[in-house]
Amino acid sequence: MNPKLKTTLKSLFFLFLGVALLYFAFGEVDIALLWKDLQKANYTLIFLTVVLGYLAVVSRGIRWTYLLRTMGYEVPKWHAAHAVGVGYLVNLAVPRAGEVARCTSLYKVTKVPVDKLLGTVIVERVVDMVMLLIMLALAFVFQFDNLMQFINFAGASNNGEPSDYGWLLWVFVSFLGILGIVYFAFRNAIINHPKFMMVRNFILGLKEGFATIFKMKEKGFFILHTLFIWVMYYLIVYIPMYALTATAHLGAGEGLLLMSSASLGIVIPVPVGGAGVYHYLVSSALQILQVSKENGLVYATLVHASQTLMLMAAGFVGLIALFVLNKRQLKVVSENV
Repeated sequence: MNPKLKTTLKSLFFLFLGVALLYFAFGEVDIALLWKDLQKANYTLIFLTVVLGYLAVVSRGIRWTYLLRTMGYEVPKWHAAHAVGVGYLVNLAVPRAGEVARCTSLYKVTKVPVDKLLGTVIVERVVDMVMLLIMLALAFVFQFDNLMQFINFAGASNNGEPSDYGWLLWVFVSFLGILGIVYFAFRNAIINHPKFMMVRNFILGLKEGFATIFKMKEKGFFILHTLFIWVMYYLIVYIPMYALTATAHLGAGEGLLLMSSASLGIVIPVPVGGAGVYHYLVSSALQILQVSKENGLVYATLVHASQTLMLMAAGFVGLIALFVLNKRQLKVVSENV
């Protein structure tokens, strides 16, 4: 299949998924009542989460400079932060395209090779995936019962009644076991297969990238920024619980469950920050916590809309800032010629 056609079909599939889940989530909800509930929210707390979200964007930019410095490139921290903002803005329109946009926008003002920038972004993504797995593990330990119910509610019918999908966990475990048996039975043929070698080389590249983290002089700061980013992500989900009367009784443990569902909603490459998927998964998680579907959607809409607007603002600010920097550099070059 043509790669461009394959990419287009994949994008259309996830767009359809997002629209379908938006309809599934809001299909039987009184929008007028939802709007009234949105007006009653504590927007001071929501604004606080917007600030925290932008701090996470800036922190991600600063963290990026530590990786680049290890490779011998000095990049101003605000340049990197603005480029991260541009990447998030592009991701809202075209999921997974933001990484390339982020790198190309920084290249224009720093001239750091795009391939080097992409290499560091891949390392960042793997680090964040590790953090996501840690967070999911914490949710598994401290919210096991609710997490299992969430798996059931994720496959709920449109009337809100849960379906028993807990068996999917055992199917997944069995699938991994079968993969292990197949690998050991045919490992020689698999190891020598070109596709496997490509995967192996990719993993070796990631391993080399991880090695740079431990070689960097500022690895302590890199780790601190990583922890800071994920604490901000948690607070973005936790604080809005107190912006609504319906969710104000929930605590820190329940926040882990909400963060897990929110993260899964964002990870799925649906346009506009996982719109539809995010609302469906987060409202389903809240139903497990004895919050009504309508109030769950109010919460999901508040968090998703506020963070989406923040990312849009950060992206436009980044675009303008990097454009001005690029114009100044071109002017200096032309004056020196």
